Amino acid sequence: MFRTVMLFIIFCLVLLSFSHAISQSHAERDKPWLSQYAQYREDGGVYVVKQIDKACLSYESYLLDKNGTKISPSFKDIGPFSNGLAEFVPLGANNEKTSLHGFINRKGKVVIPPIYVGTDMFRNGKTWVIYSAGSQYGLSYIDTTGKVMYKIPIQHYKNDFLTKNASVDFVCNYDTKEDIIWWKKGKIFLLNWNFSPYIEAEIKKSKGIYHF
Repeated sequence: MFRTVMLFIIFCLVLLSFSHAISQSHAERDKPWLSQYAQYREDGGVYVVKQIDKACLSYESYLLDKNGTKISPSFKDIGPFSNGLAEFVPLGANNEKTSLHGFINRKGKVVIPPIYVGTDMFRNGKTWVIYSAGSQYGLSYIDTTGKVMYKIPIQHYKNDFLTKNASVDFVCNYDTKEDIIWWKKGKIFLLNWNFSPYIEAEIKKSKGIYHF
């Protein structure tokens, strides 16, 4: 049974890759200028493209309109759009040699400046942001204007979420796929957590306090 399930999963992954390759080739046939980029995707009427000079080390991303005209400055990475905004990471790093994160709109305009160590896509008009707070990393939730909706009182946890013990990691070539990680006795701890649909369903069904 397990082997059958695994074979089905592998088949689905291969089929997904094949479908993606077909859509990419169709897009390049209709818009030949896309072929000059290492990666690209259409996202709500604009194209997010990426040039990679040296994998994991030197690359840049920017927005193009439907005619292939550049409509944004060059950024290190641009994530998917959600609620009209996309997470972005500017070229270069801050004084701590870590990338900072903000949000742009589909015109390439910076709506929320890159002042956060980590963040994620907007969901239902809000997202979490992680920022430097002295010797710790703090966590807040903001709306699509950048206004803080709720700030976690990280100051009550003096011995936790310390910057000196944190590892700021991201996927190669994708600075918008980042995590701030702490290891304690072989276990991984994250300051942020996006609920899965299953966890949300369990919380809504619970009659008392739900803990995790």
